[in-house]
Amino acid sequence: MQEMDRDRTYQTMFNALLAGGMETIARAAHGVVLKPIIIVDAEYNLLAQVPERPIGDLIFDTLLENRQIPQEMVRRFKEERYLERVNGCGRAMYVDWGMVQGLPRIMSNFKVCGTVEGYIGILYPEGGFQETHLEFADLLCSTVGLELQKQNNFRVSRHSLQTAFLKDLFQGKIRDRAALEKWLPQVCVDLQKRWCVAAAMQLSSSHEEALLKYIRKRLDECCRNVHSIVIGDTIYILFSGIPQGATYGDVVERCMVSARGILEQFGMAIGMGEVFDDLLELEKHRYQAREALRMGRAMDGGEPVYKYRDYVVSSIFSNARRNMPEENHVHPAVRLLEAFDRENNTEYGHTLRVYVTCLCNSAKAIGKLNIHRNTLLYRLHKIERITGVDLDDTMTCTHLLCNFHMDAGKE
Repeated sequence: MQEMDRDRTYQTMFNALLAGGMETIARAAHGVVLKPIIIVDAEYNLLAQVPERPIGDLIFDTLLENRQIPQEMVRRFKEERYLERVNGCGRAMYVDWGMVQGLPRIMSNFKVCGTVEGYIGILYPEGGFQETHLEFADLLCSTVGLELQKQNNFRVSRHSLQTAFLKDLFQGKIRDRAALEKWLPQVCVDLQKRWCVAAAMQLSSSHEEALLKYIRKRLDECCRNVHSIVIGDTIYILFSGIPQGATYGDVVERCMVSARGILEQFGMAIGMGEVFDDLLELEKHRYQAREALRMGRAMDGGEPVYKYRDYVVSSIFSNARRNMPEENHVHPAVRLLEAFDRENNTEYGHTLRVYVTCLCNSAKAIGKLNIHRNTLLYRLHKIERITGVDLDDTMTCTHLLCNFHMDAGKE
C-alpha cells in the first residue's frame, strides 16, 4: 500500500472495527481491495463472506451454500498442505497451487491470545494480485482477531467452559468429588457412567492445530456419547455410556463404529485405554490411550487401532529400558548366541527367544518354529552347552523373558 493508501486503509478498517461485526469488517475489506473476501473460524464455519453470490470458485460457492466447508474439502486442504504452509509462514501468503490453481488467493490465519482461531481468504477470479495486498491481509487478520476479543461471549461461551472442563479433567486437575460436582452443572455435559478413553494422532509429522480442532468438532457432531479435546498434537476422546458387562472387544468396536471413519479419513492412528467407572481416574486412562498409541505405532505401525491391554507388557519394559543401560539388563547368554549365530550361520538365538516367550512350553514353541520336537530338544541342549545356562532355572528364564520383551519394544 502506498503511504496515502495505507492511512486511508487503516482508517477504514479501524472504523469497521468500531462499528463491529464480521460482516462489517468483510465488507470494508472488500471495499479496499475490490476482491471477494472469506472469513471462517478454525472449525471452517463461515463468519463472513463478500459478495454474497457465486463467483465460480468451488470453496467460495460451497461456503455460500452450506455456511461451512465440508469434511472432504478439509481433507483436500490437508493433502495440499495449505494449512501447514499458512500456519508456518507467520504472515499472509499467496496460494496458487493444487485445487485453487485456477483461482489463486491470499490465505492467512487470525489468532486470539496466540491461538489460531480461523482463516481469511482474498480471491482473485480476474487476477489483479498486488504485493501490497499481503500487507492488507495481515491487517485484516489483526482486525478480525480484535473483533473476536471484543465479543463478550468469545472466551466465556458454554463451549469454552466445556473445553476448559474437559481439559482440566483430562489433565487430572479436577482431583476430588466436590470439585467435579461444582463443574458439572455449569457445563451441561452428559457424561453417562462407564467410560473409555482414546487418543488419536496424525500419522504424518504435521500436526496443524486448526485441523485437529476441526476433527474434534466433527467427532462431537457425528458421534453419540463422545466428548473430545485437543491437547498438544493429540485429540483425546472420552466415550461414555458403555454398557455394563460388555467385553473389551465389544467396547472398542462400539466406540469406533462412528469415530473411526472420521479419524481414518484424516490419517489418524488411535490408541484405546481400558474401561473405567470413576471419572476422577480419567488422567490414568488418558495415559493408557496415549501409551497404546506410542507402543502400537512403534511395534505394529500401520494398524488403525491399538489397544492398551495388547501393549501393556511392552510398555512396562519400554519404560524400564529408558532408565537402564542395555549392558546392565541383557543376559550374557543373549550376546553369546548372537556371536555364535553370526559365526556359524545358525539360529539358536531365535530358537531361544521363541521358546522363552512361549513360557518354555515346548508344544507351542514347536508350532511357532515349525520343527520336530527332537529338533527343539537338540537345539535347547546345544544352547545350554554354548551359554552355560540352565533352562530349567526359573530366574534364568525370567531374566531372558524380560530381555526379549524389552527388545521387542525398541523404537
